[in-house]
Amino acid sequence: MQHRTLGIGRLVAFPRRDLKAASLVLLGAMAILGAPYALAASPSLAELQTLVASADFGTIGRKLSTLITLASARELQAASVTSSGSSKKSRRALKKAIHILTKADRLLASRRGARVVDPALRNQARALIAAALADLRARGGGTAGGQGCRTYATAFTTVTTQNGEPSATETGDCAFSTSTHQLTCHRMSTDTDGCVSNRVVVSEYNSTADFVDEVASIPPFRILLTKLTDTTAQSVSCSGSSVSMIVYSYDSQRRLTQLVGSPSGITFTYSAWDTAGRRLMGTITGAGSPGTTEAWSYDDAARTATLVDTTDIPEVGPFVTTTVQTYDANGNIVKVVGTAPGPSVVVMDTTTSATQQVCK
Repeated sequence: MQHRTLGIGRLVAFPRRDLKAASLVLLGAMAILGAPYALAASPSLAELQTLVASADFGTIGRKLSTLITLASARELQAASVTSSGSSKKSRRALKKAIHILTKADRLLASRRGARVVDPALRNQARALIAAALADLRARGGGTAGGQGCRTYATAFTTVTTQNGEPSATETGDCAFSTSTHQLTCHRMSTDTDGCVSNRVVVSEYNSTADFVDEVASIPPFRILLTKLTDTTAQSVSCSGSSVSMIVYSYDSQRRLTQLVGSPSGITFTYSAWDTAGRRLMGTITGAGSPGTTEAWSYDDAARTATLVDTTDIPEVGPFVTTTVQTYDANGNIVKVVGTAPGPSVVVMDTTTSATQQVCK
C-alpha cells in the first residue's frame, strides 16, 4: 500500500464547531490508508509513529499503533484550535494526547510489553514516548519554562524490604495548595518491631509553576523547593519525636546549588548539572561527616535516577552505596533500590492509588 501524508490543513479546514467530527474523519482516513503516518508536530511523536509502523512489537503491536494514532490526532486537534485562537481547547486536546501516550507507555511497561522480542526496541519506544510527553507538556503550559500541568500522587502505599525480608509499610496522602504553594503530606509508617511513626512533611515553593516545572524532565531531579519541614511523632515503643528542616539554594538558572539541613548541620553542595538542570556531582559535609561525594546519572527511557555515594572512612577506605530510583510517566516514585557493602539491599515499592492534577 502506498503511504500518503495527510496535511494539517485538512483538519484546520473544518469549522471550529466540527473539530470532533474532523478528528474522526482524520482517524478514519488514517485507518483506510494505513496508520500510523508522520503527522505529528512533535518530532519525537512523529519518530514514534514511524517506529511503530515499521517494527515488530508482537502481540501489543496493534493496540500500541492505535494508541499512538489517537495521540497524534489529539495533537493535531490541539494545533488546529490553537490556530483558531482557542487556548483552552488546545490544552484539553493536549491533555488527552498526554493521557493516551501514558497508556501506551504503561502497555510497553506491562508483562505483555516485556514479551517484545527486542528489548532495545521497547526501550527506544519508551524513550520516544518520554520525549513526546515532555514536548506536549511544555506546549500545554504555553511557556518555555516547562509543561503546563503536573499529576502528582495524592494517596500511596510503600512496602519496604531489607535483604528480602519485610521491614516496614507506609501509607500516605498529599495535597498541593495553589494559594500557599505548599505540598503537605501525611505519612504513617509501621515497622516489623511495632514502631509507628506519624510524619507531616510540608514542601514549600515560590509558585505553583515551580511545583509543576519539577517534572519537566523525568526522572524529575530538578528540585525547585525553597524549604521542607518534616515533623515526626512516634509511638511509645519508639524513641521520641523530632522536627527537621531543609533549606534549598539555587543559581540564576534555577539549578540546585546547595541544601542545608537543621538541626543536623549537614550541607549538600552541587557543582555540575545536565542540560535539564538535574544534579550530576555533589558533596556532603558537616556534622562530623568524613566527607561524601555524590554522582548522579539518569536514564530517561527507563525513567531511573542512579545515585552513587562514596564516603572515605579513615582506616577503612571507600564505602560505596548505590541507590536507583524509578518513576512513572508523571514523575511519581515507583521503586527505590539501595545497595551497600555487606551486602545489604533495601527495596521500597510504592503503589499510587490516587492522583490530582495541578496546572499553572
